[in-house]
Amino acid sequence: MTVAELTARMSERELQEWQLLEQQEPFGELRDDYRAASICLTLYNVNKGKDDKELHVDDFLLAFERSTGEDENEERPDNAFMALAEMMGATVKKEN
Repeated sequence: MTVAELTARMSERELQEWQLLEQQEPFGELRDDYRAASICLTLYNVNKGKDDKELHVDDFLLAFERSTGEDENEERPDNAFMALAEMMGATVKKEN
């Protein structure tokens, strides 16, 4: 359905109701990303050692944008994926 078809068929009130529903019960790509991230976190927690860092589900979410002025040495979310892969025996090639 195109945007024009949607706006012709859906009232503003119905759109607002869908927005409220999405806030209460998320659906779509973001929810899928959180589901995948929670699986990764579970795998990490099952395999981590006592000295390994505590991580949160947000550490496993994919980052699609970087804010401007980000410190080059700041830990990035994909580092959590790399740590998990290494713990499970994968050889991870790190960029210099």
